[in-house]
Amino acid sequence: GSGDGFKLIGQVHSAAALLALPGSDGDRVLVSGYYVGENTGGGEFYFDAAQAGVDNGVTIFNGWRRKIINKTLTTYDAGLKPGDGSNASTKLQALADVLNGTTGFTIEGSGAHQVDRPIRFEGAAFLKITGDFTVSAAERRDNWQHQGWTNDELPDAVLYFKSCPYLDIARTVEVIGAKSWYRDYNPAQTYEMGDCGIRLYRCPHSYIAAAVRHCFTWGIYSDLGDYVTVDQAHVYDCIRQSAINICSRSSFVSILNCLIEDAGLYGVEAENFPSMGINTKMVTIKGNIIFRCNRGVSIVGNIERADVEGNTSVNCCNGYFVRTEGYSLAINIRNSYALDCQRGFEFASCSNVYASFGNIITLKTIPDYVITSQYDAIMEWGADRTQYYVHGWAPLPQAFLQGNVTSFPVWINGVQYTVTGVTRDDNKSLGTNGGISYSALIQLDRAVAADVELYTLVRYILTTNGFYSISRGVICRQYNSSFPMNENVLVEGFTIDGVNLAMVTSAPYADNSRIRERYLRNSITNCGKWISGGGNGIYIEGNTPANGILADITQGAPNLVSMRNLPPVVDFETKNTTDAARNCYFATLRNEVCVGFTIKFNTPSNAGPSDIIIRLNGQLWYTVPASRWNSTGLINISFVASISAADNQYFTINNAAGNLGYSSYIMTVHVL
Repeated sequence: GSGDGFKLIGQVHSAAALLALPGSDGDRVLVSGYYVGENTGGGEFYFDAAQAGVDNGVTIFNGWRRKIINKTLTTYDAGLKPGDGSNASTKLQALADVLNGTTGFTIEGSGAHQVDRPIRFEGAAFLKITGDFTVSAAERRDNWQHQGWTNDELPDAVLYFKSCPYLDIARTVEVIGAKSWYRDYNPAQTYEMGDCGIRLYRCPHSYIAAAVRHCFTWGIYSDLGDYVTVDQAHVYDCIRQSAINICSRSSFVSILNCLIEDAGLYGVEAENFPSMGINTKMVTIKGNIIFRCNRGVSIVGNIERADVEGNTSVNCCNGYFVRTEGYSLAINIRNSYALDCQRGFEFASCSNVYASFGNIITLKTIPDYVITSQYDAIMEWGADRTQYYVHGWAPLPQAFLQGNVTSFPVWINGVQYTVTGVTRDDNKSLGTNGGISYSALIQLDRAVAADVELYTLVRYILTTNGFYSISRGVICRQYNSSFPMNENVLVEGFTIDGVNLAMVTSAPYADNSRIRERYLRNSITNCGKWISGGGNGIYIEGNTPANGILADITQGAPNLVSMRNLPPVVDFETKNTTDAARNCYFATLRNEVCVGFTIKFNTPSNAGPSDIIIRLNGQLWYTVPASRWNSTGLINISFVASISAADNQYFTINNAAGNLGYSSYIMTVHVL
């Protein structure tokens, strides 16, 4: 009857002893620990005769039911021992199974645990996973049990959640993938799939803040889950797919304040798939920092609206990439940085993109390498570690097989090697892509280090001219001939510094019936060319390139709008019809792009009339046809031409007959 009586009498020392203990309804017992000599995983149990013979290893032991406090279970309650090196798959799955159909439970994990198969949670609403808790498949990657499609879901993930709304995974939870290629995923595309870190299916209103790494496909992926948020997650080392994609058949999702590194495809993947038939109404991407990914932030497919702000992409092949065809209604990108990227912002076959104000592109430190393609990963070793196989479709082997290069530097885990040759192998298949099913054997100049594992990304810069020569600030283009041209893209208020070509426009559109691309009020410094392209449907106005930066306007000037004029060129001395033409001098302090000029002749005389011939520094610059002459002496011409910065430049104006007369003239040159 004392306060300690229950503790001293009604107690056993392990879960195994509890299994052997007979009981009757209402009996209570204390278990001092899951294992003899330990004080974790125990607790108070009561006997339920209806459950006699039932043993799930977590909450029921031959009719003895665990008394659960505050709807919280621990990994100790399933008999898990942190860091013991055992295969914890069975015990973790048992813990997940007891939560099926429950609401509001918490799992408090402790320590690191190894698994060789996906741990599946199903039908647990408002589930929270917390604690200093690691689930790792890396140690057992050679025996990872891939999971194929089940209807329209693919549960191949270390932690897989199905129909678990309001799921919450804390920042203290770490998931380490197997990084294992699923060869049997799909005979037509076996190069694509393998294990994921955390995968959600029909889990709306979920919140994920975990650390995830070492995955073959995505770090975090969500499908059919509106209002899912990934916040403050650290996701890195994902080879074939992206760090985070929660847009698949989902709307009103958010990726916020994450640190993302070393993803073979995209860092943040806002991608939906039109073939699945459900558009993404809205995605928010804010405050993320992305290092060394193929493309930092990508918005692809049937995404209707995106709010992208305050992100930073560093050392990526593309900092930001949009390819939404005609699906997008408003893609807003602002206050985001592309630092030392091969391409800052790329808009390819998209619509209604508003990239405005505060976006910064700089190239200060030229990288030795980037992730040029996720398909250039090591897929199999050759005869020794000086050789490895990749898909023949990948860019690096194609460069060799097409004869473009014969030797090339690459970086594997930060160490430089040289590819000395590539051999096509039609007898080894690593999947099919782009109609190519053969593989390619890559030969290196020396053996790869022993710590380099299969499916490691190989990085390089696919040019013999160097990184700077192919660097771009903003590029707009058609993705390929099967995709539409861009429609309504605005590039405004950028700061672009240090790249070769600051702004590159598409090939000209077929007509000029509407404006397709606008380049407004962008500031450009230390670039080789401040703009390249132009033409139908492309509008350029109010940009401020620094002194000395050239332009390459190659496609005409229907929408080039002058932001200022050069100092006027004037002749105040009367020219009689018998006088020789005079040189009228002027100076410009920087290279300029002329988009038109105006000349006003006072008391003009042009017999015939005949063509007006204008020479710049003695060379023919423009011929005004006689049909454009009128008695007022006013000529207004749209004309694209470059004028280099120099002192003592001069225009010379006369008519074709050599008898132009006037009392004076003033010439105004309009420049971008």
